[in-house]
Amino acid sequence: MLEMTLATRFTPGSNLKGKVAGAAWLFLLPTIGLRRVLCVGVPSSSTLETLTNFSQEIVLIVPASKKLADLDDWIGPDEAGQGSYANGGSWPWQDGYADLILLTGEENTKRFNADKQMRSELLRLLAANGFVYCEGKEHLLSRTGGLEWVGADVGPGLAAQFWLTPLNGEMHTAVPLDDAATITYFLENKLTSPMLNLPGLLSKRIKRFAGARKENAGAAIAAPASSNGKSGRQQPSLKRSLRGAGLALLGAMQRAEATVDQKRPVSRYGFFYGGPEANLEEGPPRYLRSIAQKAGINLDNSGWGLSARGEYSSRKMLFFLFDRDQESGGAQPNIIVKMVRDPIFNYRLENEAQSLQLLVEKGIFNREVLPEVIFSGHHAGLAIVGESVIEGVPFRQKSGATADCPYGKAALQWFLELGAATADAQAATPSEVGEALGRLLHRFLEIYQPTTEQHDFLAQQIAKLGQSGVPVPLVFQHGDPGPWNMLVTPHGRVAVLDWEAAEAAGMPSWDLFYFMRSYSLDAARKLGINKRLAGFKHQFLDDTPLSRLYIKTMARYCQATGLDGRLIEPLFYTCWMHRSLKESMRLEPAKLKQGHFVNLIWWCREHRDSATLSRLFSFAG
Repeated sequence: MLEMTLATRFTPGSNLKGKVAGAAWLFLLPTIGLRRVLCVGVPSSSTLETLTNFSQEIVLIVPASKKLADLDDWIGPDEAGQGSYANGGSWPWQDGYADLILLTGEENTKRFNADKQMRSELLRLLAANGFVYCEGKEHLLSRTGGLEWVGADVGPGLAAQFWLTPLNGEMHTAVPLDDAATITYFLENKLTSPMLNLPGLLSKRIKRFAGARKENAGAAIAAPASSNGKSGRQQPSLKRSLRGAGLALLGAMQRAEATVDQKRPVSRYGFFYGGPEANLEEGPPRYLRSIAQKAGINLDNSGWGLSARGEYSSRKMLFFLFDRDQESGGAQPNIIVKMVRDPIFNYRLENEAQSLQLLVEKGIFNREVLPEVIFSGHHAGLAIVGESVIEGVPFRQKSGATADCPYGKAALQWFLELGAATADAQAATPSEVGEALGRLLHRFLEIYQPTTEQHDFLAQQIAKLGQSGVPVPLVFQHGDPGPWNMLVTPHGRVAVLDWEAAEAAGMPSWDLFYFMRSYSLDAARKLGINKRLAGFKHQFLDDTPLSRLYIKTMARYCQATGLDGRLIEPLFYTCWMHRSLKESMRLEPAKLKQGHFVNLIWWCREHRDSATLSRLFSFAG
């Protein structure tokens, strides 16, 4: 039981926001594993880290006068042998030395175009099937006459041109430049990154004012009348006016950004020169085609594009593949390929493939609401899984986040039916359940160091399960059932994606509790309540139409799965203990005490007499 969870190393700070591997353009190459990479100039630290992970040696060509005091820190002591330095005018390496030559910065791109001697020297250093990679923008290309070799006899030919976003920084999107249909699809489905990130130019103060304005608006909805019968709302103050101005400015900048983003008067391009005779744009990267071919899938003529967005290193890169031979012309992708950025996350993607296959074996599969694994494999030590594409729109675009929303009800029903179809009262004894949760508690204690009273409280909850004397039916658990992992299909059904955290023998009710929490926060935000604990209290703990729906759903869940109602309370608290462990990986060690889920445990403990918990915890056996 809880095989995936118990095998996870919950290390605080191991998946921090913003710490994302760079050089996503590297995954456009036919193969990722490289012998030597030669960098003309100093790449960003995130790019250098990725190149270090997928090459045996890195050489930096920089002027002797350039200060590189912090370069050793970027490369790290364990890879010190991979860093070399050379004067910009002296390149003493043998012919065919590098599999990849990276030109960094606008100045090197300009020189690359204008300096015939430099190009000749790069050609000498480039391996027979190696590539030169560089980037440019339209305004730069117009000044330099285009990124083309001057003189056909000097330098390899152009192998591929890619349309990239955003305009600056690490690449998040890449589509072959001549594939207008895929570029249009990416733009229409918001798979690109904004050109300029204009809202980021606002000061923190204005953003804070704008956020406070939203919260005040929500509070005003429930403001009681004063004793003289007039509304309790006060006249607008200067600060409130400033907040309104900040919010208006933010909205105006977002609208302007959307307009500029669609027009794209300046675009960013990536260029590959050299390589074998095959054109890189003629199909997805060779390593993807090879893995698919082993499963009998031919991707040679597929249209394609790469989306490598995300602020966490665990976020997968996504290749969207289009079958241009279809009668529809492949206007919609038919395969989505997921690929990890770092092998430490292989287990997640491998677990997703195994879990989806197991659902098929259990007879719980429907093409409309569950993705199908089409092929899977590894390249350069990275897990890769190709899946069918589920047609639909994001759940939050359709959901009203209310008790009577048909999509909210459908999602609750989805997890109820999954639990009912997979519940197994014989999969583990109560003592085995207690032992597994005890292991999670031990790790929780190491990470969060709760007080003795808090520790005893959680230990008592686990004891209620381990010594219950009644079966604890294990169920197939999704593991991350938030609205962000759901779609609404054209027929109005709810589809559930991203099964990386799935448990074949998971804990009953945990999926329901987590979805209820997330859905409650969505409902609270629509009322202007943006603080998560306050939103949870308002929509879940207090007596609301949503909380009454949750209570009815949980009663039906117990009946459908055979779960004894007396186990709801310990399952409720251990659910948040589990989520706290997962959240710790996204928290800096110094900020663990500020974690949402660890505080949710103690918050709910203090509100055990709330309208919802008092009813949930009083269910009969």
